[in-house]
Amino acid sequence: MKKADDFILIKKAKEGDSKAFRNIVENHKSRVFTIAFRIVKNKEEAEEIAQDAFLNVFNSISNFKGDSQFSTWLYKITYNLSISHLRKKKRDIVNIDEVLISDFEIFETYHDFSLLEKEEQKSALEAAINKLSEEEATIITLYYLQEISIEEISEITGNSKSNVKVILFRSRKKLFSIIMKSKETVLTLY
Repeated sequence: MKKADDFILIKKAKEGDSKAFRNIVENHKSRVFTIAFRIVKNKEEAEEIAQDAFLNVFNSISNFKGDSQFSTWLYKITYNLSISHLRKKKRDIVNIDEVLISDFEIFETYHDFSLLEKEEQKSALEAAINKLSEEEATIITLYYLQEISIEEISEITGNSKSNVKVILFRSRKKLFSIIMKSKETVLTLY
């Protein structure tokens, strides 16, 4: 979705054009759901959060000034709703211990991972991402899967740019560690 297209749709939605707002929802619903899902890790809850996010946008679209991209504003609303939802549930987050990883282990794991079929790779990566904390999973998803810049992620999450970079670095290490552990588990089954 181009920023210019969003601008036109937002302008029409501000004027009361419900079809324009439906187009906005259609254009952004997948990413909004993905952000919510990465945080709450539950499909039904993520769908509810996505609906709430679009309802919030609908009710406050007249407040959108265009200082940032519309998508950044929408994703920040989604992120905040998701975090608020988690706080209400008071979920415990399990942290994975950071480990030192040798170059050989990286090569070996990458090689083993590359031997898997695409669907198996996707499934293994999804399982590994789900073991990260909500914040880590969200930032990894935004950066690598949604291809959102560090600056926008900073705006969405409220973290500084340098903090986003640190979280990305640590999250990549944790992902690698999780994939290594899952590889070891599979090997012990045979």
